[in-house]
Amino acid sequence: HQEGMVRIRVNNEICPAGAFMPWIHRLDLGGELDRAVVKLAIKQIQKTGRTTAINLTANALIDPTFSTWLEGVLLKQGMIAERLNLEVNETSTYSHVDGFQRLSRRTQAAGAKLGVEHMGYRIDEVGKLSELGIDYIKIDGLFTKGISDNAGTAALLRTYINIGQTLGLPCIAEGIVNNEDLQAAYELGASAASGPAVK
Repeated sequence: HQEGMVRIRVNNEICPAGAFMPWIHRLDLGGELDRAVVKLAIKQIQKTGRTTAINLTANALIDPTFSTWLEGVLLKQGMIAERLNLEVNETSTYSHVDGFQRLSRRTQAAGAKLGVEHMGYRIDEVGKLSELGIDYIKIDGLFTKGISDNAGTAALLRTYINIGQTLGLPCIAEGIVNNEDLQAAYELGASAASGPAVK
């Protein structure tokens, strides 16, 4: 899928998410941002026809009205919804399990997919994965960096891939920076990869 990156134009400059997300959180605008990003992603899919993934804030799990709104919007989109992948980071997922499950039910009812990104930091809670209704997982770049020449990191990635495979979940290796690590990720069983080495 194509990553739908959130950007804001300020004084003719394009600002990455890291520049404005702290303000989104401080001003409690996560819900508004999530809704805007969903609408933009739908327009992008209508324009390109490509499956697109977007990131949602923790607000999407905390606010029960978001999942209801999302299902209503996606059901009106028909086949377009099947090309939308929604992603929530690992920390938010494990911190708001009930909200994630609610979002998962609504998302799947509308035909879209829901994944967990930046995984690997809360391995003690990995047992909850089977309860969440996840369509795929993305392992954080910290746990994929140098896997071609670091046996320990490779073993850790393989562990996550094995868990994903056991649960029937595609496992995507994030942050792959060179061809050697890309090849190693696939040899370890990753379903897909993202990062500078992926063209």
